[in-house]
Amino acid sequence: MFKAEGTYDVTVTRAILGEAKFCQDAGAFDVCIEVQDANGVSDWWRGEWSNRPGVGNAANRPRWELTMETLKKIGFPSDNLFEQLQADAEGVANIPCLVGVQTTATVKMTEKEGKIYYNVHYLGDGGNAPKGLNLGSLLAAYGMTAPAAPQVQPQGAAPQPAAQPVRQPAAASGEIPAFPGSAAPNGPFANLKR
Repeated sequence: MFKAEGTYDVTVTRAILGEAKFCQDAGAFDVCIEVQDANGVSDWWRGEWSNRPGVGNAANRPRWELTMETLKKIGFPSDNLFEQLQADAEGVANIPCLVGVQTTATVKMTEKEGKIYYNVHYLGDGGNAPKGLNLGSLLAAYGMTAPAAPQVQPQGAAPQPAAQPVRQPAAASGEIPAFPGSAAPNGPFANLKR
């Protein structure tokens, strides 16, 4: 089991269908993926296969769909889980096409009844790290220009002053400054160019 939060490079060592841990609806089960890092530390990720709705931003989607999305993210080759199933020596339904897949596992800490657990929460997305926006493209979309990038000076040359950052008028104390174009009828998105 993992002993710290983080995103780890892992390999899938086992992929099976297991009894549902939380959902007791008829026909519900869990897709259980065992992952292991380079140091031999392993744990299980569970994806629920049921018609129960997801939570938060995924509240409008059934859990089986969210689980399938994760499976495809890590390399599942089909839209149909059942066509990839095989029975192992004990008769357990397994998904052999996922064994050996290299991916990432994001581990989060949970505290329950005074005890701390580290569970695999996400597979295959590196923890959903945000993708940065290009400053020039962002400012252009709002009808602004980006400051000139600093130029590399040859050795011995006099240093040039750094480009000034994009500035906005100061707001009154306790007020958030307005984004360019906020006085327009559609707020800050009035100037947005597609």
